[in-house]
Amino acid sequence: MANAGGGGWNGLFWAVNPGSRVLLDSYEVALGLEAGKLAASRRVLSEYGNMMGATIFFVLDEMRRRRRDGVEEAGEEGQWGIMSGIGPGLTIETILLRAASRWNDTRQ
Repeated sequence: MANAGGGGWNGLFWAVNPGSRVLLDSYEVALGLEAGKLAASRRVLSEYGNMMGATIFFVLDEMRRRRRDGVEEAGEEGQWGIMSGIGPGLTIETILLRAASRWNDTRQ
């Protein structure tokens, strides 16, 4: 999957549960992500902090809102993406996502 869309990991959009700025920085460095890939996660972290598992739903909603309003940053676009969260101990959840054709339609 590393070559999805021909852009490696940067060919995907990223919805990451933001446990901390250090965690988000680590994702960017380890995967070589472009600036802006984690903008929605960073925004949710700055606005709400770490709400544990529920935070990912806020990130997904932020991404939907940014696409609807046309304020997404470079790198947030894409049809395929990764949703990922890290929990206590060595708990890691990762899911492959496909964006609906209309992000602003909450019925999809």
